[in-house]
Amino acid sequence: PQDWAYARQACIDMGGRLAMVENEARNNELRSELSQQTTADAWIGLTDEAVAGDWRRIDGAIPSFTNWYSAYPNGVGDCAYIQPSTALWVNAACHTKLPYACQEVSIPPPSPPSP
Repeated sequence: PQDWAYARQACIDMGGRLAMVENEARNNELRSELSQQTTADAWIGLTDEAVAGDWRRIDGAIPSFTNWYSAYPNGVGDCAYIQPSTALWVNAACHTKLPYACQEVSIPPPSPPSP
């Protein structure tokens, strides 16, 4: 388990990023992957550190899908984690030590050379 900033950097160091959940299918997929490895909550790539209450994915995009547990986000923490048992999200203080979920980053193929 690590804090959110460490988790984010660890994913980058491995050539990926903290998992970003774009839709319900990805949320369920992530829940399934995590459930096979742990029952512990895990950091995901969502934070409101820059502006309180303005939740953003780590790529800066406003999430088009969220799956917050009821009464969350509650203003008590700036980083989000997923609960593998429910697939619901909770916010917590970013210094909290939790496991984390990384995902691979797709690299577009190089452009063909110009004539």
